[in-house]
Order: sequence, then structure tokens, then C-alpha cells
Amino acid sequence: MTSPVLLKGGCACSKIRYTSTAFPEWMGHCLCNTCRKCAGAPYQTFASFPRSAVTWTTEPPKYFRASTFAKRGFCDQCGSSLTFEMDATPDKISLAPGSIDDREVKGGKEAFPRPDGYIFAEETAVWFEIPNDGLERHPRLPPGEQE
Repeated sequence: MTSPVLLKGGCACSKIRYTSTAFPEWMGHCLCNTCRKCAGAPYQTFASFPRSAVTWTTEPPKYFRASTFAKRGFCDQCGSSLTFEMDATPDKISLAPGSIDDREVKGGKEAFPRPDGYIFAEETAVWFEIPNDGLERHPRLPPGEQE
């Protein structure tokens, strides 16, 4: 018996689509220089899923390495940022939650977890102040994670 699909998502042009049979195990905002440049914003939010829960229902994203320890997935047609995949955790895949189809989330807003915190706070842009929203702030990665 297969697990039910809990959410669907994809890029802005719909060339790349995915489903997930799980909700994120962790979600946070990354303030590192590379994420800021890729997002064109003060941070990029990622949600970490078990890789086995995520299925590409179309072709997978294209990848590039912006760091020595991870690759990023994107749509080569519309440019949407879709994934962040660390070499140290091949059983995990981080999806950009902005790519999730909100109306396709089983259980709606109440079922979806909230962000846990900010990572790479030591690289916060000089023009941005982290909101006082009660979320954890980690200078680099959370304890137990490795680059």
C-alpha cells in the first residue's frame, strides 16, 4: 500500500512538478551569502523532507554546485529555486516551500509545520535585521548538522 500524497508543488512554469508523502521534518530560513544571492532576498527558506517521500512527477530539476558541500536544484526554463541537497545527508532533500501548491496541502495551513529558526545568522546581510519572532538563531547550522 502506498502512502497518501500530502502535498504537491513545482516551479513557476510547471515544467518541474513533485509530490510528497510526508510533511517537512524541519523548516528554516538560511541567511548565508549563497542563499541570499540565489533567492535575491535576505534569506531563503527551505523545508527538509525524507528523500524517499519526494517524487518528481515530471523531469527532475537541473543542478549546480554553489558550495563544496551541497547542490541546488532549479528549473532551467523559469529559474525557480526548488531544492537544496547536502552531500552529508543523502537521505534528505530540502524543498523551497514557496514552490508548494498551498491549496494541495492535505489538512491545510493547520497541518503544515512552521519554521524552526534561522541558520547562518553570522552571515546576515548588513541591510537586514532578523525579526524578533521568537525563532531560534544559529550562527551556522543547527547542532548535529554538518557542512
